[in-house]
Amino acid sequence: MKVIFLILLLFTHTLIAQPISYKGSVNSMTDVGKRFASIESNYAYDAKNAVGVKFFHMDNNDRQRDGFEVNHLHRLYRSNQKHSQMNIWLFGGLGYLEGSNERAGGDQNISTAFVSPALQWDYETKRVFLLASHQFIRGDSINHDTTKLKAGFSFYETSYDETQPWLILDVMNINGINSRPEVTPMLRLINKALYLEGGVSNMGNPRLHVMYTF
Repeated sequence: MKVIFLILLLFTHTLIAQPISYKGSVNSMTDVGKRFASIESNYAYDAKNAVGVKFFHMDNNDRQRDGFEVNHLHRLYRSNQKHSQMNIWLFGGLGYLEGSNERAGGDQNISTAFVSPALQWDYETKRVFLLASHQFIRGDSINHDTTKLKAGFSFYETSYDETQPWLILDVMNINGINSRPEVTPMLRLINKALYLEGGVSNMGNPRLHVMYTF
């Protein structure tokens, strides 16, 4: 599992920001940090639905997890205004993970199938971005429910050919992995199809997002 994850982490190059771009598109996203790293990709078979696969790694020193899931994404609702867009997304996934828990007297190995439904809301204009999501990750004796909140603004509006800088505050909590929510101020740079985010969290952990739209 770890070998597969590392290979994908090094060689994935089809990266994108939005869950669904357009019918027939292949979208992927990578998230790299000390506590959590993932690579996911999906294929949009119409404008509202996509199927995909996700590989992830979780680590809090005492507890490690490596897993994958197959998922389906559906856009429940979209509101397009003149200068803004709001979306509600529903995710449903099935997967498998393996890992270990460090305990007195030795390590305890685990392996289990899991289900991972999730709900996400996002809102954006050319100057403001908001996102809230909650994913259930439940299996035999595991609960790694994940909550994410993002809020930010762009410093100034730009044209498509110019780089637009954003300041984003990212809050993430993974049950059983984070001792407390991890808060990361992120600098986001967008230039045409290139999308970069990077920062250091309140726990001193570097985090990186790399995305590309095609």
